[in-house]
Amino acid sequence: MRRASFQQEPIDATTHRRWLAGVLADARRRLYIAMWQGEPVGMLRLDLDGRDGAELSLLVDPGHRGRGMGRRLLGRAMDLARRLGLRRLHARVRPDNRVSRHLFSSCGWRQAAAVPGEAVHFSRSTGSD
Repeated sequence: MRRASFQQEPIDATTHRRWLAGVLADARRRLYIAMWQGEPVGMLRLDLDGRDGAELSLLVDPGHRGRGMGRRLLGRAMDLARRLGLRRLHARVRPDNRVSRHLFSSCGWRQAAAVPGEAVHFSRSTGSD
């Protein structure tokens, strides 16, 4: 999972718990654990921008990849964003993450001009007007 992250260095349990406590305490963040047939399969995080949008982070558990979970989670993220009254979502993807780039592109997200070596940026309207 860390390979797809922008921060790839290993972290210890104490650091991770501190990070998670900060995420859960932050009113601008929404963290969701995706469940499928009673089992956790991934996570969604929305970082609200204070206007009418949010940055989406999406992760599928390695044991559940290749089953369409990413597409399901992305659809669920759009539903959640609409319920929160958000008008636009954006996401950053590592340039070498070919699967995520394909997922966003194939689900109608618009890709901004890519800068070599930097994150690939995607955005999409939620349809909430």
